[in-house]
Order: sequence, then C-alpha cells, then structure tokens
Amino acid sequence: MNFKNILCTIVVVLMFGVLSVPSRGADSFFLILVKLPENRILLSRPVMGGDRFYIDYIHSLDKTPVRDIFLVSQKGELILLEEQYEWYGAGLAFHPEGKGNILFDENCTRVLINRPYDPFHLRVGHIANHTLTVNSEKIPLLSIANGGDLLVFAIERRPPKEQDHENK
Repeated sequence: MNFKNILCTIVVVLMFGVLSVPSRGADSFFLILVKLPENRILLSRPVMGGDRFYIDYIHSLDKTPVRDIFLVSQKGELILLEEQYEWYGAGLAFHPEGKGNILFDENCTRVLINRPYDPFHLRVGHIANHTLTVNSEKIPLLSIANGGDLLVFAIERRPPKEQDHENK
C-alpha cells in the first residue's frame, strides 16, 4: 500500500467517525463502502456486533469460488474470520501460524484467520464477480462500482438521531 492510500484511509476513518467512542451502546453500526480517492460512500447497511458478512469472488488464477467471512465485533471492529475455497492452489492457504489453522473436508478448504482488518481495502475485480452479502442481501460490487475501483470497507458509528436517514 502506498503513502497516498494510507493517507486516504486515515482521512476516511476520521471523516466518517469510524474511530469514535460509542456512547453507552446507544450508537448503531453501519457497514460502509467508500470509493477512493473520492471518499464517496457507495453503500451503507446497518449491522450489529456479532453480525457476519461475506465477500464471494472467483479466484483470478485458479478460477474457483472463494468466500471470505467477516465478523463485526461488539466494539464495531471488522475481523476476517476465515477464507473458504474449493481448491488448495497457488496463492491460497497461506497462514503464518501453520497447518492447524487450515482445515479440509470433502468440498472445501477453510483457512481460519481471526484477524482484525479494520478498515480494509478491496479493489473491485473486472471479472472476479465480487459479491457482498450482508443481512441476507447480495450486492454485486460491479453494480455499485467499476472494475478497478478501490473501496474501503469500514464500520461507521451513528448516534440514534442519524439512523433515520439511512439509505436503503
């Protein structure tokens, strides 16, 4: 990641209050997708601590489906829980803590990660067919962004009075 992207991430975090302190549990969390470098919110969805969301895509080399499973922590942090895929091939299944965190079954390889990625960047693939699933809603990222666009996934905290203005 270059200096410009790091700086844009800091601006997004400060601009949207991602690091704000919750006010006695009254604030609500929203998963937001922000397009860089414009810092424009493309998507906002309500989430709660304990919710999971998923990013599904086709691996660029192996051409097999991959699913990343994320958790919104009780504090409003984004945590990558695991990555699932069918094929144990190039660019897949690396984990610094070794084999104990890689599980195999008949149809799936699961890499248990449990690592904070808050916020995280994703460049929308032209052919990867990235699809975000949040609260049972499936959102193809190419329906809200162009291939090659850089998105930041972050949690925004909003006080109760701002929740009524949610874009759905």
